[in-house]
Order: sequence, then structure tokens, then C-alpha cells
Amino acid sequence: MIKVMIVDDRPIFREYLRKNIDWEKYGLNVCNEARNGLEALEKVKESPPDILLTDINMPLMDGLELSEKLLKEYPDMGVVLITAHSEFEYARKALTIGVCDYIVKPFEKEELILTLLKVKDNINKAYEEEAQRENKERKLLELFLQQLIYRENIRKDEEIKEGLSKLGIAFDLGNFALCVIEINKSEELKGDNHVWKNTIINLTQQRFESKSDIFVFSDYEGRIIILSKTDEGVREVFSEDELGKLMKLINKHLEFDITIGIGRVHSGLEGIRKSYMEGISSIRYSFEVGTNKIIHYNRISNRSKKYVFYSAETNELILKYLMNGDLRAIKDILSLSYRKLKRENVAYEFTDMIYKGLLSLLFSYIYQSRREINDVLGDRDYVLEKTREKNLDNQFEILVEFYKRTIEFYKKFENTRSYKLTEGAKKYIKENYSRKNLIVKDVSKSQYINETYLRCIFKKETAMTVNEYITKIRLDKVKEMLRNTEYKLSHIAEMVGYNDASYLSKIFKKNIGISPSKYRYTGD
Repeated sequence: MIKVMIVDDRPIFREYLRKNIDWEKYGLNVCNEARNGLEALEKVKESPPDILLTDINMPLMDGLELSEKLLKEYPDMGVVLITAHSEFEYARKALTIGVCDYIVKPFEKEELILTLLKVKDNINKAYEEEAQRENKERKLLELFLQQLIYRENIRKDEEIKEGLSKLGIAFDLGNFALCVIEINKSEELKGDNHVWKNTIINLTQQRFESKSDIFVFSDYEGRIIILSKTDEGVREVFSEDELGKLMKLINKHLEFDITIGIGRVHSGLEGIRKSYMEGISSIRYSFEVGTNKIIHYNRISNRSKKYVFYSAETNELILKYLMNGDLRAIKDILSLSYRKLKRENVAYEFTDMIYKGLLSLLFSYIYQSRREINDVLGDRDYVLEKTREKNLDNQFEILVEFYKRTIEFYKKFENTRSYKLTEGAKKYIKENYSRKNLIVKDVSKSQYINETYLRCIFKKETAMTVNEYITKIRLDKVKEMLRNTEYKLSHIAEMVGYNDASYLSKIFKKNIGISPSKYRYTGD
């Protein structure tokens, strides 16, 4: 809900605005009122509005001075001036200081609503763009950090260093240490994995927010990683007191047991991966000492310090082949990997880690496509039982079976998926048709698919293009308003996402066969 503050020295006018506009209907809420600029300044400090609706001519401090002061402190605030004809030139000049719009008295209620809706739309777009930018930066940062822990010879990878540099992070020099948190859930399969993972990431960030150069993210197997660039020792960076409090919070509120493994401090980019691997080795030591422990690498036995690692590139290849439905290629990768595990006689705790990582990769793919494990792989108890398999040959057969079932399931239900994606796209269009800049890319993003795929399935399911459907929904709304309201065509055009009445009239006549004015008159 967008917050609006009304500033006017006339109580009757403020009351009129409050009572004669259905603010909630338009996604607006009158959060505060003031009689003049000075009073408004004080109230804004307590609760800044998103939109300021203010008269120009007021005692003590007029609307222009108020707008200028507020926009210096709150540059994202939307300001709309109410002006008389005699103040018209002042209002036009006010646009140069950042005022969004002005409305000249006397005005119709609908004119004010449209003005406010335009400002609201701009604010929402700014919020969306900021959220998208932040979300994109978070995802990019996680991607680059994951590559730092998974790839060898990272020092030569200029692309990763350049990407981190663009995000304001310089990792070329310095010392690094990592802490790895593994969550031991009572049920390996849980549909809301992303929820608890994000919860733990947020809790972890809060615990270490006082420290600079601390980054919290997750690896491919769902572990939480804390990366610190530091000139201190491990004990100073990763306080056992803070980690202990975090462990108790997770135990109490999420009811998960966790193990925390801490690597040593290493220098340079390659040191990041070394410290990560030491954290993994420390976690493996929990097989000897139990869970809910904080384990330092330099305290564990030499046997537990031996580790193997399943590369990120292998995971990426498996995902690629899974999406393409190429079981043969997946089977070849798994066969090669398991032959290597057997040849090197790797300890059980590490083969178990790899096995569960491969299962986790598959389960995540299924969840992200909005399916349930039991829908794709069969009975839940059966799947849970298979996740506990210890024999290497049996693990390989189970993985091949599960990946095969998944590929067959998605091939079988591709048409159903197309229908659901199309329905989701139609729902999004119906909810957002009033946006002037609504394009196919926005619709495809809402369904987490690319534009080309959306265009293809949408045409197949509806026999019309996405743009044709957007036009249809808009014109249906236009016809409804022409029949049931007295709104001017220019107002209707604004409300359904068109730039002006002449363009709407042209589109309307082309698709409906008659002009909007004739349609309003005849109702046909």
C-alpha cells in the first residue's frame, strides 16, 4: 500500500479528499495530514510518505519550499502540487526541483486519482527495479562466491575477479577463512528447502553484521558458507560464542541439528577453496564426535583430513543434460564418477556426501519446477529409504533410476506444464494490464521461463500471441468502462496502459470494428 500525506491549510478540503476518494481501492492509504509546511516537515520525520499531495499557497511555509526541503532529504518521494491558475508558473518551475506533477484547481476527482496513480506507478516501478537490481546482485554475488569455492586455478580466472570488482568487492589480495554450516534435518526431503535455507542465511548475517568483509551464501549441497576476508586468526573471525548462539537459535526455532566446520586462514583467492575444503573435512569429523558441534580443522584426526571433492562443473553438466532429457549422458557421468570413487577406496562419509549431493541436485530441480518428490519419483517412504543407501553399486543404480524417472515424468507431462504456465501468464497479464510498459519479457519473468519458450507455448495453448492477449484484456476493460462509466477516453487510456486516447481509438477500431464513441453510444 502506497502511503499518501495531504498538506493543505483548509480542513474542509482535507476532509473532502479523505472521505470522497476510495483510497484503498487504488492501492493508496492516507497516512497523515498537515496544515502547513512546517507541520508537515515534523510529521514526515516520524513517518515519511511515498506521495506528498500539497497545496502551494499556505501560511508559515508554502508548498514549494516544503517540496524543495523534502526532496533534498527524500529524493524518491513523489510530490504532487495543487495549484490555482495564478500560481501556474510556480508549479511549472517546481518540476525542475523534482516535483512529479501538479494539478490545477478546480479539478475533477477522477483527474486527481489519475495523477496520483501515475505517481504511484512510477514509485512501484522504482521499487521493482531496485528489488530486481538487488536480487540480481545477490544472485551474481552468490554465483561468483560459489565459483571461488568450487573451481581450481581461480587465480587465472579474470571473469570472476572482474565480476566481483563490479559488485564492489576486491578479492585479489588478502587472507581468507571459511566456516561451513551443515544442516542435519530429520527429513531429507522437504518441500520448503529454500525457506529454511534463507532463514538460516538471514540469521547468520545478523550474527555477523558488525564485521566487515563477511559474506554469507550457500553451496550446491545446501550448506551455509561464511566467508571472511581477514587479517586476524580464525578464532577472532569466527567467535565460538557467536556461532554457539546461532546453533542454539537453529536448534530451538527450526528444530534442526547442525554441524559447523571451520577451515584455517589462507592467503589469496586459491586460499578460499582450501579453507572451504578444510571446513568440509571438519564437518565429516562429526561422524566421530556427533552433531551440534563446532569443529576446527586443526583439531581433527589425520584420517578425517583426507577428502574428495565433486566438482561444480560436473553438477552443471548433469543439470544441463537433465533439462535436455539426455539420460545416456547423465549415466556416463555418474558411471565415470563412481568408478573413480571405487578405485580410490574413498571413506564412506565422503561417498555419502557425494551421493546425497547428487540426490539434492535432482530434488532441487524437481522443487524448482513446482513439483513434489513423490509425484515424480514415487512413494515418499521408498525415496527416503533409498537416500540412506551405503553400497556404492546400489547408489549408482538408484541415481540412474531416479534421474530416468524424472526425465520420463517431464516428457510425459510437458503438455500439462505448458497449460499451467500459460494460465499463470494469463493471470499475470490480467493483474498488470494497466502498466504502460508491460512487455512479453515481464510476463515470461513472472513464470520463470524465457521469452521464446513462453511465446511458443502461449500460441500453442491459446491460438494467439502474448501481445494479442494483452490487447484483448485491455480492450475488454475499455468496453466495460465505456458501458458503465462516464470517464473520458483519455482517462480510460491511462487506466488500461495506453499513452493517449488517439492511439487507443485506433487500436479499438482495428480490433472491435467501430470507434469507442460509437460503442459507448450503441453498447454493441
